[in-house]
Amino acid sequence: MTDPHAPTTPRERDPDLVNAEIALQRVALRAREKAWRHGVPVVYSENGVIKYEYPQPGTAAQGGKQGQSCTP
Repeated sequence: MTDPHAPTTPRERDPDLVNAEIALQRVALRAREKAWRHGVPVVYSENGVIKYEYPQPGTAAQGGKQGQSCTP
């Protein structure tokens, strides 16, 4: 069921949100790099499950690579 008061023409996309997904992916990568540099896990939620992504040994000096993901 549609809202009878909604405009019939599609709205123009908000310019602040156009590249939001790309920006979020870039920030997530930087957060992982910082966490790996300091040797701490990245904590995130995926499908309602809290997961921990641990850096692999020796990646702190290399700037980090994809760590092992596991749930507690």
